[in-house]
Amino acid sequence: MTNEANEKLAEILAQIEAASYEEDQEGIIAALNSIPMPFWEDSACFLSIIETFFENVNYDMCVYPTEFIPDSFWENEENVRSYVLTLCDYYEEDRIDFNLTGELIPSCVLDNKNFVIPLLRYNVDETLSDISDELMGDPEIILAALEGVENKINIRENNSTSWL
Repeated sequence: MTNEANEKLAEILAQIEAASYEEDQEGIIAALNSIPMPFWEDSACFLSIIETFFENVNYDMCVYPTEFIPDSFWENEENVRSYVLTLCDYYEEDRIDFNLTGELIPSCVLDNKNFVIPLLRYNVDETLSDISDELMGDPEIILAALEGVENKINIRENNSTSWL
C-alpha cells in the first residue's frame, strides 16, 4: 500500500475512534461512508477498519457494518471469510452482542454453509434463527450447532459460581 493510502486509512481510523468517544453516531457513519472502495477490497485495510469499528463503537449505538460495507464486498469470498472469522473472535471474547447476527451479517452470507458453520460454533441461538430451512437439515450444520450448544454450556459453567 502506498504512503498516501496508509495516511488515508490512518485518518479514517482516527475519525472512527474520535467519533466513538463522543458517542457521535453520525460521525462514525460519515467516516465509514468516506472509505474509498479500494480499502474494502484490500483485506488488511478492511480488517483494520472492522477491528477499529468494533473496538470503539458503543453497544447502544445503532451503527452496523452491513449499513456501510458496499454490496460488492460480499461477492468476494475471502473478504466474507475474514469478516465472519473476525465476528467469531468478537463473539468468543464477548465483545459484541450475540443478538445482532441479523444486523452484522447479510442474509446472502447466512445462506452459505461455509460461513454459517463457524458462526454456529459461537452464536448458535441467533444464527440458527437466521439460516434457511434447507441448511437446517444439513448434517454439518447440525454438528456445528451441537458444538455451539456445547460451547455455550461451557461458557455458562465457567462464568457461573453456582448451578442453583
